[in-house]
Amino acid sequence: PQGPANVGGIARVMNNFGITDLRIVAPEPQALAPPFDATMDDGSDRSMYSVSERSYAPLADEARIMAVHASGLLENAGRFETADAAVADCVFVAATTARPRENLPIVSIRDACRVESSDANDASDASSDAVSSISAFTNEGKVAILFGNEATGLTNEELALANVGVMIPTAGFDVPDASGSKEKKTKKKTKRYTGGVGPTSLNLSHAVGVCAYEVHQAIGDTTVSGFSSRLITAEERVRLADELHAARRVTDVLSSTNETNATNETSNDESSRLESLEHARERRAIANVLNAGPIASRDAAAFFSLARRVVDVSRFSGTDAAILQAAKAFDSERVAKGQEPLAKVLIDSDKGRGAVKALIKAVREACGVSMTTRETERVIEALGKSNTE
Repeated sequence: PQGPANVGGIARVMNNFGITDLRIVAPEPQALAPPFDATMDDGSDRSMYSVSERSYAPLADEARIMAVHASGLLENAGRFETADAAVADCVFVAATTARPRENLPIVSIRDACRVESSDANDASDASSDAVSSISAFTNEGKVAILFGNEATGLTNEELALANVGVMIPTAGFDVPDASGSKEKKTKKKTKRYTGGVGPTSLNLSHAVGVCAYEVHQAIGDTTVSGFSSRLITAEERVRLADELHAARRVTDVLSSTNETNATNETSNDESSRLESLEHARERRAIANVLNAGPIASRDAAAFFSLARRVVDVSRFSGTDAAILQAAKAFDSERVAKGQEPLAKVLIDSDKGRGAVKALIKAVREACGVSMTTRETERVIEALGKSNTE
């Protein structure tokens, strides 16, 4: 947060609605007491202190004044360096945002707090309709609503921690329908907060107040039942995504060779860069799937076990040796027919692309493995090395 008045106002309104677990992430200098309010001499508002120092620095007196009778909530507030650390023990995270994002549904805060009858009677069905219901999971563990900095909001990395995005509808903006049509309809259009100036922009403490009110109303009026096992936390969800991604990577053909090349100064920098981007894309895709809904610990245990077993048995699979053997046999047949070895073929040429497709087909028929383009390149590189040895 940036302003001490906002921090104090947030504590006060949380206290009004019975929410007492306030967590503050790396306050900006303006929200801190001297000397931690000092900024750089270059005219910017950048802090002279590190994120680590600001995370535990005392708050400005104005924050305590604005908190009124909730100063104790400020004193007991959790202090963190990063948002992921702040929500690590939470089983469900709602992030405030107004812009739809891939694999992050956005609903109004009222809809996010609403518990339908099906949710109340069977929370085990929460993976569908109740994915956006904050109230449905308050009995399963800690639930967080994540607010961004007053000026910049939440980053993409912070939004990636969320199960659902929530917004506060205002009178300032009409949301077009999915087709983009601007035709007048009899149904009243939904309003949304756009983060802009004017009637669409809410003060941070006011936004927290609206959300706290909706949560209080929903939890106070609703009885929910829960899973027979607990829900995994955000930290456990991150760890599961890491382990599933690691399991995915060890199934790569000649993955050990790839790791060696990654640290080799003579390796193809562009190829390595593209592969790193592909790894990041796959890791993000796995995380998006896991963030799509709550996960019971008993279900997560099966995926943890699967990921670890894949990594353990990969060392004994013999897949790389079988593929290399099939590739060598294919290459030998080419040479016997008077064709160039694969290692000497220009891969980007029409002739080279045909040879690559033929190699992929030969390996698939011999080993039952369909190789990616990068895997095929590694196999050809290995063939070239074996021919020179």
